[in-house]
Amino acid sequence: MTKKPPFYFLEKWATNLALVSIMLALIIILFSGLASAGLSAEGKAKQLPKKAYKIPILEGPKGFRSIQQIHIEVTALDLLIGGYPPAYKTEAERDSTYSIWSELLNEVHGIKTESQYTLQLLSQLYRQGHNMDVKWAAKRSHENIQACITKYPESVACHLEATYLYLQINPPKIDLAKISLEKLTSYYAPEMREEIEAGYIFLYLYSTDEGLALVQIKKYLVQFPYSDRAKTFRQIQAAIELRGVEYQ
Repeated sequence: MTKKPPFYFLEKWATNLALVSIMLALIIILFSGLASAGLSAEGKAKQLPKKAYKIPILEGPKGFRSIQQIHIEVTALDLLIGGYPPAYKTEAERDSTYSIWSELLNEVHGIKTESQYTLQLLSQLYRQGHNMDVKWAAKRSHENIQACITKYPESVACHLEATYLYLQINPPKIDLAKISLEKLTSYYAPEMREEIEAGYIFLYLYSTDEGLALVQIKKYLVQFPYSDRAKTFRQIQAAIELRGVEYQ
């Protein structure tokens, strides 16, 4: 699975500078989960020259962390490698991040009891690895997500991880992302969750269904008018409406 710039499909209708700006904004916010994820201190993504890594040799944990501590540390890594491109600014920071990531991956693989929590952590770690250009990491993330969903079909954490991965890889797995979004919607109903409603917007945009995307953006903005993503979604809404697109 290879990467492409997020929302590459928008190029076909980006006919003016306003739409180009929207595409750049989308790259910054894609699935970060946090306003600062994937951003440098100046607020702009910092891209280093390409550097491919391999999945490390997994020898079992050298120390011991509880699964709760591992979860905290893996979640903290999302600030750097939760989105693409990663937010590290120097080669040294990139190599250090890879070392920390490798150690955490080794720890999780060393947990003998397979549970939805270990499968979710492996899914998340391999997705982070994919963002660092670790070869075969996206495939491993997919395998762990599917193992988790098969064994624990109601796992909210694994379905969330599925939406993050399947709308980020190339080509996106639209059908699998939709299944997980629908599962999450059903689980939380009648409550609406920001990350899920945003996921539907990305889903429709990746499907190049501008009509449904427009409807979903309007629904989202009613519920989450002050979210970190609201400004960008308003820009997308304006661009779609400028084209005269309506939901049929």
